[in-house]
Amino acid sequence: MTNNYNIIACDGGGIRGLITAMLLNDLVTNPPQSFANTKILDNVNLFAGTSTGAIIAIGLACNLEPSALVSLYSSKCGSIFQPYHPSSSASSATTQPGFPKLSLNPCTLFPELCYVEYVNTGVYNAVTSALSGTTVDPKGPLSKVPNNVLAVTLMISSTDNDPWGPLALSNLPNSKYANMAVVDAAMCSSAAPLYFPPYAVPQPSGTGTMWCADGGVVANNPSAFTLANVLESQILQQEQKDLSNVRMLSLGTGATNDYIPSNLLDNVENDWGMMMWLSPFAAAPEPKFPLQAAMFDGQSQTADFETANILGAKQYQRANPTLTATINLDDCSAIQALELVAGNYIKSNDWTSAKQWAYENFV
Repeated sequence: MTNNYNIIACDGGGIRGLITAMLLNDLVTNPPQSFANTKILDNVNLFAGTSTGAIIAIGLACNLEPSALVSLYSSKCGSIFQPYHPSSSASSATTQPGFPKLSLNPCTLFPELCYVEYVNTGVYNAVTSALSGTTVDPKGPLSKVPNNVLAVTLMISSTDNDPWGPLALSNLPNSKYANMAVVDAAMCSSAAPLYFPPYAVPQPSGTGTMWCADGGVVANNPSAFTLANVLESQILQQEQKDLSNVRMLSLGTGATNDYIPSNLLDNVENDWGMMMWLSPFAAAPEPKFPLQAAMFDGQSQTADFETANILGAKQYQRANPTLTATINLDDCSAIQALELVAGNYIKSNDWTSAKQWAYENFV
């Protein structure tokens, strides 16, 4: 066994997490021939993730089999994305200080401006149900999770009026969030703006509340953020290791070919305002909610660039198949397409090489 500090980092991407789950399942069930009897996940020191990747990372850290994660994504999409049906057309948002006095309620005409698309109970129930197949109580603290785990979120509000910023919800040494419930960490990390509501949890002090949003806002690819938090936790120094001992396998949810067609921008240049950036009706190759999608995708690419240059090819591998079509994070009709993308990538030389690297460095 190597003396490396091994990390698996999983991107956000909603239902596209099925790709990550399938890659992980192949990683453990089809090892290179020379490692036929090796349980590679036993040699991982930290599972990290953002949003759907946080759900995967938490599952792995709780010793959930990757095949169970594949089943979660392939069979539970409809129950995860449960539409929100407001009881009234009068949103409370229109009563907040600073909201203009309008003769016509915009929430009546365009409910997407005022309401989330989905309630979060479906996510909560899916995560709780999946973890019930492990020895970990999903409502118990992160400190009871048998392996190190880190979930990225954005704290957007607290009763202490702290400024918003990224948080690493982990059970690493010196973490302020080790007492947070396991399922709450998953919910905080996966509260995607425009899709799900912010998620409230008790503050670490035990008094008051803080509200969290999807970690994809700050680190949809959690590789660089995870690396910084490992260094801050001093776990490497405690084990008399340095950065040269870190090995990271970064798993994406599919590289997108999304963009805004230039002829569209040519025609509406100065009219590209809020409605266009936040459009839920955008058509491929432009994804739904293009501003958010561009932020998530751009950050993922930036983090990959940063981590690859910090660690180098000998210490870092990225596996991320290219999507053949625009797939929104809530597109339950895309399950077969995702399975095809992942299946083809598993047969590719890129994945064979990444898998070989993982076994040679993690074992």
